[in-house]
Amino acid sequence: MRSVFWTILFLIFFFPVGLYLMWKHRHFTETARVIISLIFFFPVGLYFMWKNKHFTNPVRIGVTVFFVIIAMVSCATDKPTETTPVVKEVKEEVKPETKVEAPKKEEVKPAAYEIAGVSIVKPNVKTADVLEVIDGDTIKVKVDGKEETVRMILVDTPETKHPSKPVQPWGPEASDFTKNELSGKQVGLELDAQERDQYGRLLAYVWLGNQLFNGALLDKGYARVAVFPPNTKYVDQFRTIQDHARTGKSGIWSIENYATDNGFNDEAAKPKQQASPQPEQKPAQTVSYKNCTEARNAGVAPINQGQPGYAKHLDRDGDGVACEDNDFDSTPAPQPAPQPQPAPQPKQNVYYKNCTAAKAAGAAPLHRGDPGYDSHLDRDGDGIACER
Repeated sequence: MRSVFWTILFLIFFFPVGLYLMWKHRHFTETARVIISLIFFFPVGLYFMWKNKHFTNPVRIGVTVFFVIIAMVSCATDKPTETTPVVKEVKEEVKPETKVEAPKKEEVKPAAYEIAGVSIVKPNVKTADVLEVIDGDTIKVKVDGKEETVRMILVDTPETKHPSKPVQPWGPEASDFTKNELSGKQVGLELDAQERDQYGRLLAYVWLGNQLFNGALLDKGYARVAVFPPNTKYVDQFRTIQDHARTGKSGIWSIENYATDNGFNDEAAKPKQQASPQPEQKPAQTVSYKNCTEARNAGVAPINQGQPGYAKHLDRDGDGVACEDNDFDSTPAPQPAPQPQPAPQPKQNVYYKNCTAAKAAGAAPLHRGDPGYDSHLDRDGDGIACER
């Protein structure tokens, strides 16, 4: 029995040794040996089946065909199996956990407005829609669902719509600039300490994107800095921007003494009238009269004291008026020198034989005394010769 036990044990766990022991010991019948050999190793089983006479030929053939078909089917459907790689366990050293610091996020700095060397960081603002531009520094907006008139803080542009002032120089240019930049735009309103002025207008710094529009007006020379405490948040920055515009003589600063700390000087903006050139004064000629007769002949009497030609010797009574009616001359007025007369030309003797000759010479008619007159030509003796 012990050999049978070991035979069955080897057949289960190591069948070639089991088959050997089974055929060596006679505890199994030959038929059992064949069947067991067919089960565990069918080529050996087939061999012993054909050798053993207990199996008929039909059984031998049938069993052989059966195992051949099974073998063919097994070969046809057999697929190579993947070999599982041997995984070697590697003992990892347990290292102390190190804390990995998360990368620090870069702080996003708020946008800053850069102009004329000045940097102003944009704060949180109220969003508003521009409805109308009234003038350079005043706009009408819709904010929080209602309409508001906004007066820009710390800037003052020349007037264009003041009820008691005329349109000031650079006022239309400032108004046009604000219209072009803000009309229909969405802006941000930044308030200061005092929210409204005496007229109920909202006081604000106006941001257009990242641009502080109040500063842009100063930079272009369209506005001056106007300080009304307590709204003075950007007064130092605005004065720096204003100095830059003044140095460049931009806009209102192109007119000397026009923009002042108290407003705009309209007189300085008026064009200066150039004085018309005065005619060159000729030195006064000295006039003197020898006596009042001479003054009267010149048509200047009477002569008051201070007038040209006045002299004390002409003012006999000393009343400041010379050559009055009671002033008389003791010295006769000098007679004008006689003009030289041209020397008389000697008369030429002209003789006409008859009137025909006189007429041919163009001298007829001839009067008595005319050159060429002769009594023989004056037939009727009336003193006119060759009258016909």
